[in-house]
Amino acid sequence: SSVVLSGSLLHLQGNAGQQDRWLSASISGERRLALALDEGSRHNPANVALQAVPNANGYSLSGNKYFVIDGVGADAYLVVAKGAGAGLSLFLVAADAPGLSVQALPLIDSRNHARLQLDQVQVGHDALLGEPGSAGPALEIALDRGRVCLAGEMLGMAEKLFAMTLDYLKTRVQFDVKIGSFQSLQHRSAELYVQIQLARSAVMAGLAALDDSRLSAAERQRFASLAKWKAGQMALNVANEAVQMHGGIGVTDELDVGLFLKRIRVAQASLGDADYHCERYADLMPAHA
Repeated sequence: SSVVLSGSLLHLQGNAGQQDRWLSASISGERRLALALDEGSRHNPANVALQAVPNANGYSLSGNKYFVIDGVGADAYLVVAKGAGAGLSLFLVAADAPGLSVQALPLIDSRNHARLQLDQVQVGHDALLGEPGSAGPALEIALDRGRVCLAGEMLGMAEKLFAMTLDYLKTRVQFDVKIGSFQSLQHRSAELYVQIQLARSAVMAGLAALDDSRLSAAERQRFASLAKWKAGQMALNVANEAVQMHGGIGVTDELDVGLFLKRIRVAQASLGDADYHCERYADLMPAHA
């Protein structure tokens, strides 16, 4: 959240002063930023109700943000807000700003998420990134970078789960034979292998598309959604099958299978789940396709 999401937005939307103050510090880990975007139970960048009301001293921000990745302990937040116009705006809000409340939001993967409540938080004119209402295109680019990174993370977890499951099938003995000799488990394993390879291709295509200047913005967005969609769908299936093939120990804290499952379930839903990106991919298809 600090480097890929917030760093991208600072690079694309911030001015020289904002970049000098935050970019190098974020990369080194000296300071941490968090993107505050989602306001509902499901990811939807267009569904922003948090208001930025202009006044003589800058802007007054009021509203709520949920599922803020790395939100607890962040030094500042990039808050997405809606003003009087139709577009979205980005504001740098310090963690100690009066009127800002940060609450930990526990999720099953035990990672750092937060809920933000902003009650007439006053920020100066210099807190605005770019022009008012102009943050939409930069936000899409940053989110797609984060989505492809999440897709890569899920691909790596799925590959590890698959390797662990194969090792278990080769060593677990039942009915005096290794369970890997059962044809039904062989078929299920072969299907998982195919799904992993297909998802790998989608993730590689998504990564390559991010900085391919030959592609249009819609094409890059489509490749990012394809990567997140396929990797999330595949990783969740691999995790579920790994639990089933391991049996009861697959959900114990002593075995990493259950830990991977919990992380995959959160990563799959973060920045848009498979359903969201399947629909987005279809919407971005050319009319003649």
